[in-house]
Amino acid sequence: MHRQNVPTRLQALTHRLAAKSLTFALAALVIFGGVGGDFRSAAAAADDDSKQIVDVALGNGFTLAVAKDGTLWSWGSNGGGKLGLGKSAASASSPVKVQGVNRIVAVSAGVNHAMALKADGTVWTWGFNVQGELGDGTYTEYGEPDSSGASRISIDRSGYVPQQVPGLADIVGIAATSAGGAAWNAAGEMWQWGNARVSGTILKERLSPQKNDAVGSVVFVSAGNGLLTTVDKDGTVWTQGWNTFGQLGDGKRDESGRIGTIQVEGIANVERVMTDGATVLAFQRDGKVFEWGVSLLETKGLNRTDPAHYGQMPHHLQPTVTPALQGFSEIRNTTNLLVKPSLLGLKTDGTVWTFGDNALGQLGVSGVAERYSWGQVAGLPQISTVKGAFGSNLAVGKDGSVWAWGRNDYGQLGDGTTVTRKTPVAIGGFGSAPVKPELPAKYKLVVNGKEVALAASPIVKGTVVTLPLADAAKAFGAKVAYDKNKTTATVTRGKSKIVLKKGSAQATVNGKTVKLASAIPATWLVSADWLAKQLGGTVKVDATKLTIAITLK
Repeated sequence: MHRQNVPTRLQALTHRLAAKSLTFALAALVIFGGVGGDFRSAAAAADDDSKQIVDVALGNGFTLAVAKDGTLWSWGSNGGGKLGLGKSAASASSPVKVQGVNRIVAVSAGVNHAMALKADGTVWTWGFNVQGELGDGTYTEYGEPDSSGASRISIDRSGYVPQQVPGLADIVGIAATSAGGAAWNAAGEMWQWGNARVSGTILKERLSPQKNDAVGSVVFVSAGNGLLTTVDKDGTVWTQGWNTFGQLGDGKRDESGRIGTIQVEGIANVERVMTDGATVLAFQRDGKVFEWGVSLLETKGLNRTDPAHYGQMPHHLQPTVTPALQGFSEIRNTTNLLVKPSLLGLKTDGTVWTFGDNALGQLGVSGVAERYSWGQVAGLPQISTVKGAFGSNLAVGKDGSVWAWGRNDYGQLGDGTTVTRKTPVAIGGFGSAPVKPELPAKYKLVVNGKEVALAASPIVKGTVVTLPLADAAKAFGAKVAYDKNKTTATVTRGKSKIVLKKGSAQATVNGKTVKLASAIPATWLVSADWLAKQLGGTVKVDATKLTIAITLK
């Protein structure tokens, strides 16, 4: 079965399965985290190892990290239990240790759920369970819509703490899909579950792990929206799923929705693959990078979710060596708004590079709206791995440090704030990175010449002032009323009326729709200067005197 091509990490894990010895836990940490050195000494230094990060994962608004000692950390939104901290736990803008699990060797995240692999070969899941993400045979059920037409949960089966996936043992690798998971053992046998909702119907056979007999001898898996890609022990690549943009790599394209499983011809000696569902990247052992499906660097201005754009999407129907992708060992799609793509890449020399849109700071540089060529991210140590998703970016240093930048509306960057970061900031005191966070300057708020006491200090970035909505309204002499679910807020002052909706980048001002610079976060932080202007006022920020002067009529 092509044993001569089995990657080193798989050989080590296969040996572990035969030996069943205590050394497995240490070997697995090395295999999945890329950690070198004397492992017996590393085990003895468990206290220090809890601050050495070896693996990270990013979902929609939440982050996970595995330390060298096998402990698990999480931060960001805890909606639906995504942090694994329990149902009553609040969201966290700084790393929090997850209780109840240990000896973790790898993590992976879907859109709203998470997976972890333990050193004993068991798989654990938590978070949303709308499509069978947990793999336990259940799913969250919805009843009749409420009076506003919104979906209403009738039976909540989300996982608020990590729980073991039944029926899986001796697993050596995991990969989350958008709403499910895949897991494989040392023999290359792979099981899948989740992504069970099709045309509004739940396919119950997908709620528990099912063996995928269409692929075998699996040593690496990457999943995107509607597409599964695997690497065989012999270095060949197999694809399974949609072929809308030629992402199966068989020289064809089928916009009608053909689903297939094929071996990609003309490519071998592959070590790993990465896919976002529309593009597949294959990294050969000799360093060469191939792509097929949507051309990764040529989608500016095109939305792959819009059928009107399907025929315009630049694409490759077969593996293609794109010059601008060479020299990279990892490339992640960090796009938040699909019309404007953004990418995060790691080169073999440990440097980090970005490409595309910078609306949320994805490029890791200030003062640039967008850049459709690769540029290096400054201020980072040598990096061992990168992860990016939904406009947020993470880089793990070879020293075990964690660096983050980009979208941060749920605190998913882990720097203790919900402020967008245009440049990398060290997180959690991990590794040898500085422990002290970057603290914003404390500004005074003066309204109509009188200083106003606030529960929270204003956050100032350039000329943009951010405050909790309730604080801002009170300071401006306005009233704010929320609907019963606290998803909509109405601000009134005199004849002015402003309606804001959580998660929306639009507001209604005196009956007219107005665009916002960014969507209203769950924390209800708003641009205080924008709010003042809508109420007929003017704003002046004095960075020297640290004063925000607002004049209202």
